[in-house]
Amino acid sequence: MLSQKVYNHLRPSATVCPKFHALPKFHKPNVPLRPIVASQGSPTLATYLAEILKPLVGKSEHHVANSKEFITKIEETELDEDEILVSFDVVSLHCSQMFQLM
Repeated sequence: MLSQKVYNHLRPSATVCPKFHALPKFHKPNVPLRPIVASQGSPTLATYLAEILKPLVGKSEHHVANSKEFITKIEETELDEDEILVSFDVVSLHCSQMFQLM
């Protein structure tokens, strides 16, 4: 449960609705659209959650800092026949959650 102080801080007031638009991906077949959400000045939990998660970043053995480190780790990884490799792009996950809320 949130404290009253945190609730008051997160509660939207005098905000604007996020603006949604899309950019075409001309380099792909059928020219799909890349969704863009401009949320400047709109209510968001991102800053609050970032502060909570900040001490945890990099503490997991499964964390990679960049693509180069990922490639190094993946080259050393051997998977059994019943295993699969999964990678999540946090930016994309964040955006898809935003669209579910809209």
